[in-house]
Amino acid sequence: AFDFSTPIISDITLKAKWDDSTDENNWQYAASRCGKAILDVNPNLLIMVEGIEIYPMDLENNSDYHSVNPKEYYGTWWGGNLRGVKDFPVDLGKYQNKLVYSPHDYGPKVYAQEWFKKDFTEKTLLNDVWYDSWFYLHDKNIAPLLIGEWGGFMDGGDNEKYLYIMSDFIAKNKINHTFWCINPNSGDTGGLVYDNFGKWDEEKYALVKPALWQDANGKFI
Repeated sequence: AFDFSTPIISDITLKAKWDDSTDENNWQYAASRCGKAILDVNPNLLIMVEGIEIYPMDLENNSDYHSVNPKEYYGTWWGGNLRGVKDFPVDLGKYQNKLVYSPHDYGPKVYAQEWFKKDFTEKTLLNDVWYDSWFYLHDKNIAPLLIGEWGGFMDGGDNEKYLYIMSDFIAKNKINHTFWCINPNSGDTGGLVYDNFGKWDEEKYALVKPALWQDANGKFI
């Protein structure tokens, strides 16, 4: 995650941006071009596009991301920032119905973001980061949404609190998602198996299970 306590971005040209240019570091352009090329070969696929990390607060005066002041950008997780879609949506042309936006989101155990430095709730997370970064796409039915990564350690503290909030939020809003992860060797999050792949984490699975789509008989969809 971007460290917003750092006063200067050392080289903004290395940062992924999201605008209407054809610059090499414009992720919107790269995703549009790549997605159309793939679908020209196989039009039956879905193209899932992650977000970036930062987005200008003042688009009129900083649309080219020239500012090196972190305080002039909205920041979130790598892959988590889809604010740019409202201004510059990914363009798949005749294949637009194959587009799925796919943000990442994590808890404070991965990085102590500013929105966790309070008694956070679903409401504060929505107001501080979720809604404007990605949930508006689902709420306003702009495009399909799949949370491509969420997960973490059951720490008995704030990270576990975040996990329960996110699980409930996903289930309540029927959001598509993929949980990170099954493998135990993710140092940031752990997995659904542990002890060198020897045990299944029943506690973590009980947290995730309500967010997995099921029919009335409990069969997974």
